[in-house]
Amino acid sequence: WKLLPFVKEYDGLVQTLKKLGYEEGKNLFLWPYDWRKSVDTSSQQLNVYIETKVKPKNRGSKIHIVGHSLGGLVARAWTQTNTNVNQVHHLVTVATPHKGVIQPYKAWEGGDVAQDNSILSLATRIIIELNRRAFTTTRQAVQTQFPVLKDLLPTESYLKRQENDTFINEAEMKVRNNWL
Repeated sequence: WKLLPFVKEYDGLVQTLKKLGYEEGKNLFLWPYDWRKSVDTSSQQLNVYIETKVKPKNRGSKIHIVGHSLGGLVARAWTQTNTNVNQVHHLVTVATPHKGVIQPYKAWEGGDVAQDNSILSLATRIIIELNRRAFTTTRQAVQTQFPVLKDLLPTESYLKRQENDTFINEAEMKVRNNWL
């Protein structure tokens, strides 16, 4: 994966780090990844990247990691493995859903993908349709193509019973976030 030219969200951070003396490809590395994959899968891929690209150029140095949003969960997962915890000097996460978020629930449980006209909504629907197998539901296609959504479900009770407006205990839910 590569950061596309129109993605500008990280330009300010990268420029700030460069002004502080970091050099891209030497001690500053950007790691775009397939955000659809599970956090565990992405964490394993991050490990390969760090082992093959980062460590050879920084032997003996501890790593500073900055992760944004889902990237913060991936970095956290990599950092918390027994073999990596001592290799990290700092881990900074920004806007990372450490307790999950409710937005993926409708897509994961019901195959309900936003129908707005945003580019993300359109891209999501195209990915689902291009990868849908014969006779699969939208829900099945979402769960196959976007396994990360289950990793993003909230870790606390977030669904209410219609009959009495009380929260369903998270432990009673059929589909739960077992990763977080």
